[in-house]
This record gives sequence, structure tokens and C-alpha cells, in this order.
Amino acid sequence: GVWIGVESREASQPGGFQFLPLLDPGDNQLWPLLSEQVDGLAQLALARRCPVCSESDLPVMLAVAPTLKKDQPAEILAVAFPPAITSSVARCLLAGVTSTILQWRSEKMLEITGEHAQAAHRMLGLCRSAGGAESTVSACIAAANQLAAIGHATQVAIAIGQFGQQPELVAFSGVESFDSSSHLARIARDVIRQSEPGACRHWQSGEDESTVAELAEYGRSISAQSTVAIACPSQRSASVVILYAFPGTYSDWDARQKRLIQISEIAAAQLELVAGIHASPWRRTATRCRAFLKQNLYRNLALAVVAFVVLLLVPVPYRVACETRLEPVSRRYVSAPFDATLDQTLAKNGDQVEEGQVLAVLDGRNLRLKQSGLAAEMAAAKKRHDSALATGDIAAAQVARSEAQRAGAELAMIEQQLGQLQLRAPVSGIVVSGDLDTAQGATLTTGQNLFEIGPLDRVRAEVMIPESELRHVRDQADVSIWLAAYPFRTWQGTIQKIHQRSEIINDENCFVAEVEIANADGQLRPGMKGQGRIAAAWHSLGWIWTHRALEKFRYLLVW
Repeated sequence: GVWIGVESREASQPGGFQFLPLLDPGDNQLWPLLSEQVDGLAQLALARRCPVCSESDLPVMLAVAPTLKKDQPAEILAVAFPPAITSSVARCLLAGVTSTILQWRSEKMLEITGEHAQAAHRMLGLCRSAGGAESTVSACIAAANQLAAIGHATQVAIAIGQFGQQPELVAFSGVESFDSSSHLARIARDVIRQSEPGACRHWQSGEDESTVAELAEYGRSISAQSTVAIACPSQRSASVVILYAFPGTYSDWDARQKRLIQISEIAAAQLELVAGIHASPWRRTATRCRAFLKQNLYRNLALAVVAFVVLLLVPVPYRVACETRLEPVSRRYVSAPFDATLDQTLAKNGDQVEEGQVLAVLDGRNLRLKQSGLAAEMAAAKKRHDSALATGDIAAAQVARSEAQRAGAELAMIEQQLGQLQLRAPVSGIVVSGDLDTAQGATLTTGQNLFEIGPLDRVRAEVMIPESELRHVRDQADVSIWLAAYPFRTWQGTIQKIHQRSEIINDENCFVAEVEIANADGQLRPGMKGQGRIAAAWHSLGWIWTHRALEKFRYLLVW
């Protein structure tokens, strides 16, 4: 029989050994007879630091030798030889075996140390290549290639996402770019979506696939026997998921997985740093803010609640929002001076006109005909008057003079009307109404309004105050007005008066307030629309944000 024993460090077994049979995989029938003897010889061998043999009447020659390990639990090798073997031979044989074990262990430690040194060198190369990359994608490609070499993997895929976002697949080892719509990329994205931060999921050929179906499908798609998905916990601003695929299965899977987690966390930390460097300034700022809020979450929430409550209590001037439209302060009308026919129109709606400018021309042909007839009639009456005076017919002379005076009066009126054929603007301003382009040739009646002109030196803003806000508005309140035509300019004014009767405007009951605004540059035109803000009393922000909803609720509750 051959057994190897390791000193137990459990409190229940101080100084005892845990033995494992090496020669016989089953239960060795000699062990019940040798267990106490082996334990005693083990203590003696450790004390002497050399092989010792049994000297009792045992059916076998029992030899025990220490295989010393620095800074490790004590270990001994126990061998049961046939009784024909002498103690000196047993000690020599056991000494040779233990020296061979120690030499193998030294060589193995050197080999492991070399592998670790090579892995460390490659990890330094990974950090160097990722840190010098021009973009996050190129850094992920370099990291994937290095991780594939370090872990002896068939393929390594890397997904990275910003803080709080689902990681996106960005790199495969061995290729500079890949088709994001390919079958392999879709399967890899399925694996990444199933990964939770800080979790490590794996699959080996022959194992149950019920919980790792997407990992198994990914492995089979690239003819791999083992796959591992490691979602590294976020340390800075990004979340990283690394997907490994290996060509075979492994018995020491736990140790291999632990090593993969260690190198993956180092690579993820480097990639997070690179992602933060290449992120835009506003994204870095937002990421830092989110990270700060995530730390000490309850304290930050409490501070946020306190700050919000204080904000609600801050007093600010309340401003009533209203719709606004512009109208002229005064209106002047141009009417038909007598019954006539419209001959020509020279102005229309929206035209800006100057005082004395011709707006329309009336047809004067009938007037000129009447003028000629009346002039002839008056001349004939004067001749009859002169003839009657010459013959001494006083009565006829008086009748002729009366006819001449009547004809002269009518002729004067016709001449006056001929002077009014051109309709002129009484003031400078804008034509508010009077588009007569389609009315040329129409008959006009005396006093018929043809044009409405509004002066532009001042305009009146009609501010529509909602009925629910009327109680907050006082006389002579300051008003700020923004117009759709000039969104970056503000006009100031004060309320001159508020109409006593409400009007229905846009299906809402409103009271119209009048505000006069100077218009020296002439940019304001009647009909322009915009928004107005009427300064009211000071109230807290909480009242400003909630009073409309509370008043509406109270109104509905009462009724």
C-alpha cells in the first residue's frame, strides 16, 4: 500500500493527518491495522526530517518519509513493503521516491511561475495596447486578442456599455471587424443579454444545458467544447462582459475559471478607463454624477428630498401666462364721398401707406359730362338774363338769373366732386382692411367704408387673461410680451384697462386687458400673435406648481 498524508489544520484534529491511498483506489485492508502506526511514524519522520521504518511485529515493513513544503502544511509519504524488505532498503527506496517528488514539485513550481510571469507580461501588454488605442473599439479588439492568447482560448468576444446601459458587442478576437447581423453575433448578443453584473456562467460539453442554452449554442456554433461568460462588476463608468470559448473540456475547471475571472477583471478595469477617456465631456460629467448618486444612495436621496422641499418653499414672482395679439391703437376710415363707380384700387390689406398717398381712384366720366352740360346751361341762362334786361322784361330776367345761379351751384358741387375722385390716406399707417382688387367697376354709395388704416407709431396689445387667473392680476401690472415673429425680443408695458365683459377666445372664457406699446421702428404690425406674462404677487414655487391642479380639484369637488 502507498498513502500520502497532509497535516490537518482543523481544530478538531491538531497534529493529525488526512490520508489518501495512492496505490489501491479502493479500501486497503491493511489500513485498519496500520493507521495508528502510520500516524506515529509520521510525527517521528517530521521531527527527524528523514525516513523512518516500523520496528514492531507487523506483517509488513512500514516506511514513512516527509516531503517537506515551505509555508505549506506538512506532508508525508507512507509505503507498506513486503516483510522480506529490510528497513535499510525501505529507507533508501523511500528517500529516492521523496527526492524525486521534491524535484518534480520544484520543476512544476518553476513551470507555474513561468506561466504566471508570461501571463503577467501579456496582461501588461494588454494594458499597454488598450491604453494606447485610438478608440474604445480598437482597445476592445486589442484586449480580445491578448485575452485569447493568455487564456489559450479559441475565441474571445467583448461587449461594453456605458454606465447603467446594456453592454453592446464590439469586438471578436482574431478579426478587425465583424458582421453584426451574422448568426454568431446574434448568439453572442443573446449570451450578453443574459449576463448579470458580477456573475460568471460556464458550459462544458456533456453538461446540463437547461440553464445555459445560449452558451451551449454559442460554443457549438464555433466548434468549441467549453464556454465562459464573465460579466465584470463596474468600477468606473462602463460595464464589460467577456465571452471565452475553449477547444476542449477540463477537469480542473474551478481553478481555470478563477484564473479567468482574475484576468477578466483586470482587462475590464482597463477597458472602463479607456471608455471613460474616449467618452464625450458631457457623457463623462453625467457618468460622474450618476456614480456619485449611486454611492451612499440613501444619504443622497435624503439630501435630494430636503433640497426639493426647500426649493418648493422658495418665494418667486408669479407670472400669469396669457395669449396676446396686436391691434392698432386708433383706426381711421376712408369712405366713398358720393355715389360713384370704383375705377382703380392702388392699396390692399397689409400695405403700409403714408399720409396723402392715393389709395383708390373713382370714375369721373359722368361728372365731367354733367359739368359740360351745366356750364352750357349756365351760359344760356346768362344770355337770356341779358336779353330780358335789354327788352325791359324784368320778370324774365329774374327767372333767367335764378336758372344761372342754380346751374352755377350745381357746377360748383360737380367740380368739388371731381376734386375728390382720388381717395387719399388721412394718416400714415397700415391698411387693416380694404382689399378692393375684385371690386373694380362696382358702384359705391355715399359713406361706404372702403379702407381702414391703423397708425403704427403705437400699437395696442390685447392680452387674454383666463378667467381662473383674473384674481391674480391687478391694475397697472407690468406685462412682458413675446411675439412669434420675434422670439428673441421682449416688449414691456403696463395694463391700461381690463374689459369688464368676458369674451370666448379659443373655447376659453377670457378677459381682455389692453397694453399700449411704442412702435418707433415700425416692426410691430396689427394681427401679430404671441405670449404675454403678467407680473403678479410673490408665491412659493410649490404653490405656483400645484395651485392650478388644487383649484381645479376643489372646483370639481364643490360642484
